[in-house]
Amino acid sequence: MARLNAENIKNFLYTLNESQIPKKRFNMRLAPEEESLMLTGFVHNGVTCIGMKTDIPVIIDEAITKLDEDFFWLGGGEVDLKLGMRTSQFLNAFNPFVVKCS
Repeated sequence: MARLNAENIKNFLYTLNESQIPKKRFNMRLAPEEESLMLTGFVHNGVTCIGMKTDIPVIIDEAITKLDEDFFWLGGGEVDLKLGMRTSQFLNAFNPFVVKCS
């Protein structure tokens, strides 16, 4: 377990957009429940990148890619459902941005 470092994500996004949008314009908050449901198709606390309604870029913490085992758990689309997946398969399937988030 680790604590999310939103500043690292903000810096990554700033670099990704080639500094076109000022850092102070980035707002690292969760989307409102209604908007999240509309974009993802999943209810609050059930959001996962697997099967989303909208093609939203995925960011994975660099630390997950460095775990001893090639395996991690992620949300399964329901509040009480989790999916276990090989990290290598996830990286191949979703081509996420790997960012130091913690």
